Amino acid sequence: MKRALLSIIGGVWLASCATSKSAGNNQKAAPPSASAQSAPAAPAPSQQSLVPYSSPGNFSVLAPANITHSQQTRDTPQGPVEIHISQASDSQKGINYLISYSKFPVGALGKSPPNTLLTSERDQLVKSVNGQLVSTEDINVAGMPGMEFTADSPANQRRVSARIIQGKDEVYTLVTSYPPGAEPVDAQQFLQSFRVTQPSG
Repeated sequence: MKRALLSIIGGVWLASCATSKSAGNNQKAAPPSASAQSAPAAPAPSQQSLVPYSSPGNFSVLAPANITHSQQTRDTPQGPVEIHISQASDSQKGINYLISYSKFPVGALGKSPPNTLLTSERDQLVKSVNGQLVSTEDINVAGMPGMEFTADSPANQRRVSARIIQGKDEVYTLVTSYPPGAEPVDAQQFLQSFRVTQPSG
């Protein structure tokens, strides 16, 4: 069941990465106007690029304002799983953001230890983006077990940082990708901004 769900998330994420990369490669500067030739370009103003976003899964994060949301339901042997996927991007900084929330049938997540499930979910997500695991760490967010990790995706020329958090009957996944190198400040803020707005269950 999770293998299929993580493949959905990874597939969406790969498409997002490819679109961002293609857009960046095809961008061309417009011919300078006469006024632009006579004066040096002013530096871009520094501004807050992330804003609060409240998800249907009763949690909030900081994300770019251009976020889009989609929803689907997948039938599984244990019952229907409701999946919400939200995406956003910052083309100037080359950062992509993905948020997923999956609502499982009651009791479905309690059949395996959290670390086993989180490790499996991490490995499937890394595999789905053709990535190579760089680092991983167990975390606890709002009393829920989780895993934070970084992976490189050489085929997409991207680095991926993510957090997977397991609630009672929910799995929350926050993923961000950016050009290879140090994790941008905005990516760090996004991953660390997860807040539950209503208790799980």
